[in-house]
Amino acid sequence: MQRAGKRPADDGFTRVTKKGRREKQRRPGFDVDVTRLTSKIGVADLRELVLWIVADGVAPKWLGIRNRDAIGCVVAVLVPGLTPTMVGVALDEPRPVAAAALTSPPELPFLAATFPHAWPTRAPGEKTRLYSPYVAFMRSPIAKAERPRKRAAAAIAVDELVLDPAALAASDYPAHSATAAGRPLATTTTGWAETAPGGSGRIYGLDCEMVLTTVGSELARATLVDADKNVVLDELVRPPHAVTDYLTPYSGITAALLEPVSTTLADVQARLLALVGADDVLVGHSLDNDLRALQLAHPRVVDTAIVFHHPRGPPARPSLKWLASKHLSREIQAAASGHDSAEDARTCVDLLALKLARGADFGLCEVATEPLAARIARAHAARPDKPAGRSGTAAVVDYGTAAGTEAATTVACADDDAVVDGVVAAAPKHDFVWARLRELEFAEGWAAPDAADVPADRPAVLGRLNGRLQRLYDGLPSGTALILLSGSGDPTAMSRLLALRNTFQREFKTKKWDDVSVQWTDVENQQLLEATHVARAGISFLTVKD
Repeated sequence: MQRAGKRPADDGFTRVTKKGRREKQRRPGFDVDVTRLTSKIGVADLRELVLWIVADGVAPKWLGIRNRDAIGCVVAVLVPGLTPTMVGVALDEPRPVAAAALTSPPELPFLAATFPHAWPTRAPGEKTRLYSPYVAFMRSPIAKAERPRKRAAAAIAVDELVLDPAALAASDYPAHSATAAGRPLATTTTGWAETAPGGSGRIYGLDCEMVLTTVGSELARATLVDADKNVVLDELVRPPHAVTDYLTPYSGITAALLEPVSTTLADVQARLLALVGADDVLVGHSLDNDLRALQLAHPRVVDTAIVFHHPRGPPARPSLKWLASKHLSREIQAAASGHDSAEDARTCVDLLALKLARGADFGLCEVATEPLAARIARAHAARPDKPAGRSGTAAVVDYGTAAGTEAATTVACADDDAVVDGVVAAAPKHDFVWARLRELEFAEGWAAPDAADVPADRPAVLGRLNGRLQRLYDGLPSGTALILLSGSGDPTAMSRLLALRNTFQREFKTKKWDDVSVQWTDVENQQLLEATHVARAGISFLTVKD
């Protein structure tokens, strides 16, 4: 039993004697209060920790830092392949787990012996998407005072917004003769057409409504408006196959509406081709879907889902309803009876007119990040009380090149041993060092190496990793903060399911339901949600070398 008035033996965070406590206060280190934490840290939190120690960041609320100016360097080592379950931490554990409770593989004792805690870490992403942990760590938000002033608004010509051939291909637009760029022409498929040369550069807004039939999504209504928002074509279309779902809450189409209709897809194609030439501009929202429904290829397109940004920035795309509310102060798609294609087409024309008047930057998500090394250098230059030994520089030690990092030193490596050597050499000379060890990543199948020989013996790989980490730690100067992070969890199942979904979506646009090579149902969607949950569950370790 512990005697009254006595403290427990030193566990890395406390000392028995007053002298020991004074010594501890002078030494740099991290203090953890597990009871104050209720959720995982994120990769961005680790980046902000670096900025607090060596630059101009804000003190983290999730970790105490003692005598930060005595920390000579921060070394962050990304080790993809590590997972929470590998060290005995549950995927949904929100708090750091003490080293004594870890069950690390016997070939990897370094983790529990060196780090007081394992930190469950949330990788950046969404429900079905994983974002780059590297980007989240190595790109820093720019303070408002440092952001360049926006360009003055200036009217632009519509040609500046028309998608170029590469952008059309990237968004899977049907290939037109004028912009095929090596892709198979849409007209090689039976029933497809393309706009003919001609036209006078007129602007038309286009929107279509679709229904589900026995072969998938088919056209049920097509609406074309001119630049003055006058309707020049508005046709209901009888799909050639039996309708299985009218999608009325979205399409506004009902069985009663289509019952008397005899207009066919070919009829609508002919009427559109009589109005629109290849030199005219079609504007719409995710217009590739409408053109596929029309089985029509057109070379000059302005897509409001691309020239306007989602508030999170690309690759996310905004909805037309959100754009109308944000930029036009207009409520659309509010009717219980479903969407109105004329309303949507007019909205796209208005959004384009606003963009042309306000300039190319209008409606874009402001790029407000910079390389972490640039942030560190600028903060160092502006700091009047620079700690002794600080250089304001960063180094990147990684496989291949390190373009765009703005690091003072970059070391290109071919294997993990070279990475360790590079880190040990760089740490005494820089405030921050970024590195990545990849053998475990290759062995676990998270990524494919350039070389064909992939080590598959996990115990041997973990043993080599343990030796390299120990050698790296032993080579660091005293007072170096070491951050070890996996970046993410295992992404392999998520990547496989995303590839499956992409294949299904691509084939479903042009093939009958029975002809697609893969199926995507709610079962697969739930599997993707769970796989992304696993992929976003990373693990990190923090310490300061004494």
